[in-house]
Parts: sequence; structure tokens; C-alpha cells
Amino acid sequence: MLVGGEDWIEYLHEGSTVKIISMISRRKLHPPGKGVLITQLAAVHKQKKSAFFALAQSELEDVDEISIRLNLMIRLRWMGLV
Repeated sequence: MLVGGEDWIEYLHEGSTVKIISMISRRKLHPPGKGVLITQLAAVHKQKKSAFFALAQSELEDVDEISIRLNLMIRLRWMGLV
């Protein structure tokens, strides 16, 4: 399950107590006191035996690629504006 919060996204695996957390990318000119929220999440697709892929859109209309590997790694990569 993907869970989003202000400035972060977290992956929780059912039946596990381990949490994988990553920060959401920010623009350089974004005010430091204001957080960034994920407002839309595309369908999660299984890539390999233990890897998943999804697209997430922030309230600033930035699109991030979310790659999740079940070996305790989550990677967010900024893809651009919609």
C-alpha cells in the first residue's frame, strides 16, 4: 500500500512491520515552510518478481515516477509538468 503525507511517500507491505519512506521532490523556488502533497496516483504495475512502478502527481502538477523494490528501496524520479 502506498501512503502519502506532506513531503513524503511511504510503502507498507501487508503483514510486515517494515516501512519504506522517501521524500517527494520539490522545486527550487517552492517556499521552504510549505509542504508538497501527492494528489493523484496512477495504477501500480508489477514489473518483476519484487518490483513495482507507479506515477504520482503532486498538487503543483509535477509528475513523479515511483519505483518500489521490495528489498527496502523506494525511488522517486521527477518526470516534468503536465
